Amino acid sequence: MEAAKEKILNIGATAKAGMDKTKATAEEKIERMKTRDPLQKEVAEGRKLEKIHQAELAKQQAYKENAIQKGEGEGEGEGETEAHHVGAGHQTGLGGHHAGVGHQTGLAGHRTAVGP
Repeated sequence: MEAAKEKILNIGATAKAGMDKTKATAEEKIERMKTRDPLQKEVAEGRKLEKIHQAELAKQQAYKENAIQKGEGEGEGEGETEAHHVGAGHQTGLGGHHAGVGHQTGLAGHRTAVGP
């Protein structure tokens, strides 16, 4: 349930970032059409790039917040049990979450891919 909620929130954050980036591009084009001064055109492009960067940072921050909320929401229901799976190619640290083939976990909920 929490994973689905996180995905939906991430889709919303991605959509908002996309709209912000599109808006920045449109504003830059308008500014470039309004002026003949090359310096002003460069300034407009700089503003666009800064707005795009800010939109991407906001999206990444939203992803982090959504992941934190997901982590806080796990294990809150009564009667929930934690699945444990340790087999060939699996190593778990604290928490015992399934790590998948070729993956290790150090702390509960933190998964790190191990390269070949």
